[in-house]
Amino acid sequence: MSDSMSFDPDRSVTDPPPSPPPARGAGTVLVAVSTQDGRPLADIGVEVRAIGMETPWTVAMDLPRTTDLRGQYIWTGLPAGEYAFAVRVPGRRRSQPRRVRLAAGETRAVVFTVEG
Repeated sequence: MSDSMSFDPDRSVTDPPPSPPPARGAGTVLVAVSTQDGRPLADIGVEVRAIGMETPWTVAMDLPRTTDLRGQYIWTGLPAGEYAFAVRVPGRRRSQPRRVRLAAGETRAVVFTVEG
């Protein structure tokens, strides 16, 4: 183990840490949040919960997860299984969770439309 740190001048301080490479056979979920008229919503909190299995480390990491300027957050490296996704829009209650069953190697989208 080394005590040295590296500096990447091309990476912004606000950029999220790089994701670990996806595990072989792991799945990906894209969460998208927009208004009723299709405008993407950035900085919306995204939550996920593993259902009926031990929570994978890719879900359990204590990092803030929010949508980007395109209104999207992408989870990679998720083991096959069932998950519940929800979003938190500032000033509103958390959305109803949306369940997704993810197969190994599969990519799924979960879309939330915010009213008003």
